[in-house]
Amino acid sequence: MDVFVFPSRYEGLPGSVLEAQASLLPCLISDSISTDVDVTELVTRMSINEVPTVWAAKIQELMQQKKEAAPALSHIHEELRKAGYDAAEQAARLSRFYIETGGKVNNI
Repeated sequence: MDVFVFPSRYEGLPGSVLEAQASLLPCLISDSISTDVDVTELVTRMSINEVPTVWAAKIQELMQQKKEAAPALSHIHEELRKAGYDAAEQAARLSRFYIETGGKVNNI
């Protein structure tokens, strides 16, 4: 895949955009998507109201940029990890929580 395109009108926190970044894909997403997915410089936003030809031109631009920037993307996984999107780290955190609380959650 060259570019991940997500022209959605209504989204919460789409994990697919995070997964695309982890795969080092440039992401072209609509401006209606939560900014919580803007973890790396791989995310580009565009108005969902733009005409398809403008989206197509941006896709072509991102494909060209990907070819030129591929070796410089080694830091992306670290950015995602720092933002809290690392499965192993979150599993360890959850395990510590259950061990420390004995599996009991207060106020529920």
